[in-house]
Amino acid sequence: SAASGQAAYIDLGITYNQGCTFEIGLLYTIAAYYFGVFQTDGKRARIDISDRIVNFNVGYSTSKAVFVTLPDLTAGESYVLKGTTANNNVQFENITTGDINSSTPSADVLQYTCTENMYLFGWNYKGAPRTLGTRTVKSFRYWDKDDNLLRDMIPCYRRSDNVIGMFDLVSQAFFTNAGTGVF
Repeated sequence: SAASGQAAYIDLGITYNQGCTFEIGLLYTIAAYYFGVFQTDGKRARIDISDRIVNFNVGYSTSKAVFVTLPDLTAGESYVLKGTTANNNVQFENITTGDINSSTPSADVLQYTCTENMYLFGWNYKGAPRTLGTRTVKSFRYWDKDDNLLRDMIPCYRRSDNVIGMFDLVSQAFFTNAGTGVF
């Protein structure tokens, strides 16, 4: 697994699109931002954990957003979380526990795409990284609306320069810290 300090994050090089699916394996320790984007125009797709509750927030303004939550995480436990916005339904699943929650918002809430890249180990918040807490990520996968796997990332240690990051099995690229902190 890769753990990040306060200012460490990875630019995923992809944008959020309606109809996508993500899956993230993580170790829950404390409140933290795990991945996402929140643009200046209010468009967003993000995951954060606070007070043992995971929030999946999608939408394009304060009044046109959906929060789908999964409760009862236990500190020190690992989880695999999966979210999708397909077919005008927001579904959020804790694969580890089997808990599922969903919401069917008005049709216009999910009909958008973002133009800014998503970040892992934090959010792209209006063009700047927003990170909180130490995060441990064990895996990250992202599929577009057509079910094409765009990212299949695992933690990795590059021996040549002693750098920790995430290796993407799809693009065969090694993603390193884009921030000022360290992994």
